[in-house]
Amino acid sequence: MWRQLQFDEAVANRVRRAMFAALMRANLVALVLMFMIAAGGLALAGQSGFWTFPIMLIVLLAVVPLALWRTSARSVGGTPLGSYLAYAVTPDGTFHSSSAFGTSTINPGFVARIAQSRDCWMVTISNGFLIVVPKELLPDADAALLVRHLPQRATH
Repeated sequence: MWRQLQFDEAVANRVRRAMFAALMRANLVALVLMFMIAAGGLALAGQSGFWTFPIMLIVLLAVVPLALWRTSARSVGGTPLGSYLAYAVTPDGTFHSSSAFGTSTINPGFVARIAQSRDCWMVTISNGFLIVVPKELLPDADAALLVRHLPQRATH
């Protein structure tokens, strides 16, 4: 069954936050390593007086999350406010989406992964494309249909 929602600023913020959280999780190892190197550099700079490297890493630690936020904001920036989003999952596991950019149909087996954030579903397609869907447009039963048809769960 198709479910639709008008895309407004509140929906854009929810999708943006979910995308930012996914990007932060994906880059968490790099951020932790940069933090550890910066902490070590600060300790060494305290002894040697050479502050250039630790200051650059601290600036990078501030810039990377800003760049990730900009990336997540850019992902929803193209969808016009006031337009409608619609999603549906058929019983055979086919995922349908419709927005101002057009309609797409994703056949069963081409959904690679499904993750859940606080108020959105993140559906990854096998080519690496990520679709962030507000939870009211993709109820738990529809998400379970998608999970049932994931390639690694196929039993036939």
